[in-house]
Amino acid sequence: RLYLGYDYDINKKFAATLLLASEPNASTSSATGTSIANGDNLVDNKMSFYIKYANLRVRDLWTGTDFVIGEQPTPTWNLSSEQIFNHRWIERTITDFHKLGNSFDVGAGLQGAFDPQTKNFGYNLLVGNNTQAAIGSAASPTTGFYKEFYGDIWGKFLDKRLFIDAYADYARTAQATFAVGGQSHNMLKGLITYSIPSLTLGIEAFTEKITNGVTIVNGSKIGRASCRERV
Repeated sequence: RLYLGYDYDINKKFAATLLLASEPNASTSSATGTSIANGDNLVDNKMSFYIKYANLRVRDLWTGTDFVIGEQPTPTWNLSSEQIFNHRWIERTITDFHKLGNSFDVGAGLQGAFDPQTKNFGYNLLVGNNTQAAIGSAASPTTGFYKEFYGDIWGKFLDKRLFIDAYADYARTAQATFAVGGQSHNMLKGLITYSIPSLTLGIEAFTEKITNGVTIVNGSKIGRASCRERV
């Protein structure tokens, strides 16, 4: 991975972030020469940068809450579990590992604390364009106009050693047709951790529901609802 970024404090009220990323993986199949979904390399296998973050932050839109607009991290794991476990070089969090949800999106979000002085309780809200491809919610010319709604609420207890976070998202992914009803997905996720200076222990679990997913059986499309859970 290669990152090139710049954080600029315009003044006490406004700040801007720009981050370019190159995260190369296979983009073509060596057997068939065809493109692989979500490949980050160019077709000729050369590395390429893409814009990962490009946003403007308004600090203290009201006391304790920042407003962020543009391409930004989502609450799915970047603003919650990844911040707590903090060792991505060892292993990714469960939703990141299984590529569930978006790690970044273009939209407008609120990041804040209910108690700005102590910051023991807070939240992250985001309405995004669903512009990063993800399982069950890939943006496309036919589905990209649907917005994705993200939110989590968190609390710190026992002198901030105990961390509890609850997360949810929802997105419509396709219109209803004569054969299949409207398609959507949503995920619920919970995280509990306990930290001491040299160690963090915790558990994270999620359940994801995909409504009217499509399976092709004997040449016909069949709509269905599915649900998966991981701990």
